[in-house]
Amino acid sequence: MAFSFRAVKLTTFANLSIQFATLLSGVLVARLLGPEGRGLYMTAILYPNIVAGLAAYGFVPMLAREAAKTNTREEGRRIIGRAVALALFQAFIGIIGLAVIIYLVGLPPDDEARRLSFIYGAAWIPCNLLGLYLVAIDQGQGAWGRHSFFRFITYPLYISLLLIFWLTGLFSLPVVLISLWSATVLSVILRVIFIFREYGFPKFDEFAYLGHLKSAFPYAGALYSTLVVTQLDGFLATVLLGKAPLGLYAVALTVAQLLNPFSKAFGLVAFTDSAKAELAGSDHQKHIFAARFRLILLGFLCMVIGMAFTMPFLIPLVYGKEFVPSVMIFFVMLPGGFSISIGTIIDERFRGKGLPQYGMKSMWVAAIASAIIAVSLVNWLGALALAAGFSVAQAARTVLLLHWFCRHEEIEFSSLVIPRIADLQQIPWRKLLRIR
Repeated sequence: MAFSFRAVKLTTFANLSIQFATLLSGVLVARLLGPEGRGLYMTAILYPNIVAGLAAYGFVPMLAREAAKTNTREEGRRIIGRAVALALFQAFIGIIGLAVIIYLVGLPPDDEARRLSFIYGAAWIPCNLLGLYLVAIDQGQGAWGRHSFFRFITYPLYISLLLIFWLTGLFSLPVVLISLWSATVLSVILRVIFIFREYGFPKFDEFAYLGHLKSAFPYAGALYSTLVVTQLDGFLATVLLGKAPLGLYAVALTVAQLLNPFSKAFGLVAFTDSAKAELAGSDHQKHIFAARFRLILLGFLCMVIGMAFTMPFLIPLVYGKEFVPSVMIFFVMLPGGFSISIGTIIDERFRGKGLPQYGMKSMWVAAIASAIIAVSLVNWLGALALAAGFSVAQAARTVLLLHWFCRHEEIEFSSLVIPRIADLQQIPWRKLLRIR
């Protein structure tokens, strides 16, 4: 199984479109609700989002991996039935957890936010989980057109509903939440219609919940580690930096990670190809992946060089002259952004093989290294200390992943990371240049 040009193109387009739609919807809600309403909106959706992320457990990659191994219509009906049953089970657990957070713990502290958060979360969590699990099946089966479409379609539906309510004069915070829920429901309904057309009614036999929990446990560990490590990085930044340096750091971090949509697209394809290659049992696949990976590495390197030349001008132009100090922080963080992009692909390749523990271990190494460097140097370097910790830690994580991958696949390190002239022949020039 090799990287499909069409698959990467579709997933990259979906990732970029989702980022743009997220930005557009955020601007629209902020302008129409104002600062106070926008803050209440963020508070209302925060806890349902956290609970849904936890309730998803490790079932998304587990289902994608199992879907990659389905060959018949009957197998497809079974795995879809499994996804529906798991979504219902996990949604029930998630709603109970949300009720505990809101009514026993008392978060969020605002009464109106608590009421809106629970009503919205109880209605949204089941739909969100079902949508996630069904899209995971599309990923595993390599149905990249469906996968990209159903990941993206929620956003234009949401924006359309917001505009309709605004034009009719019915715009308010509850209406925004109803619009978001309705967009999620509509996208899931569309997906279910496709399921019935392709597979018929899902089969719900052979459902062993505890067995699925066990199978998904390694992925759940990786997911929860990601959540903890991400929050740790944000916690260190808020504790160690003042408001102004934190703002400069946040802008530099955002710009340094502009490669993420591309690396995530390659990562999704790498996951599915890895699962299918394992089923095929072909030793030749690892050499195909190595050749594709060298080409990706070369492409990312060219993009990083382009960012290094353009961002010193674009950062002040886009964010304002007060963010000129972010340029130096960006340069320190750029190697880390490049490393994350490379590491993401290897991590997803491991996940597709059913080995998420490699990514989890490397992530904790990076988190500890970043914290040590940041705490040690922040008094002398300020935001640059966190930037240095970020780059060193992410580079170390990526080197570890590459080392483990080469050892697992029994290939030479140089054959994975050193591009060759012949690699350029892999580029589908006719498709890129639209030559027929």
